[in-house]
Amino acid sequence: MSKWGGRRAARLRAATLEAYGTTCHLCGRPGADSADHLIPRALGGPDTLDNLRPAHLACNQRRGTGATGHQVTVVCGPPAAGKTTFIHEHAKPGDVVIDFDALAVALQLPGASTHDHPDGVPHVAAAARTAAIAAATGPRGRARVWLVDTQPTPKRLGSYRARGWRVVTIDPGRDVVMARMGERPPRALEAVARWYDGVEQVATPSSDPSRDW
Repeated sequence: MSKWGGRRAARLRAATLEAYGTTCHLCGRPGADSADHLIPRALGGPDTLDNLRPAHLACNQRRGTGATGHQVTVVCGPPAAGKTTFIHEHAKPGDVVIDFDALAVALQLPGASTHDHPDGVPHVAAAARTAAIAAATGPRGRARVWLVDTQPTPKRLGSYRARGWRVVTIDPGRDVVMARMGERPPRALEAVARWYDGVEQVATPSSDPSRDW
């Protein structure tokens, strides 16, 4: 990885402040004068605008690599495995739950589908998810965090583990998942196929993988 600095870093810093303003995303105060990597470079974060946010240099330096020891549990598994139910059974009041589908539903009118989102919603939900992760695991984050990530890439998985986050896989088995799919849209069935066709065991499964979570 090339060293962060020089003209390229200056251009990206200027572009970040122009795109997102000068409110520090770490402390919430104005006057940001640097660009902070949401996923730190030391953990594989790219030098791209979508991975950069405005920050005070002092806040940026205090954050360091982001390996802050936050209590974060990443819950993985195919659609209909029971990830949301698992979180509901284990989370406590005051915990933060970051779930793409829940965010997408919250961005629509009441009654929206929890699994089939219209064009225009997913990219907004993805941006909200990225911001929520950064806020919940940043220096001001104090709550325990539950993060749904259906099938993390090896790079994301490495980042989670480097930061000391717990990774749990919920997998009741393909037959059980398919039986639960019901009337979900074709894209959900495709997601199940992708998960089982390309899955690697990312963490120790639940001690009772057949439980109806």
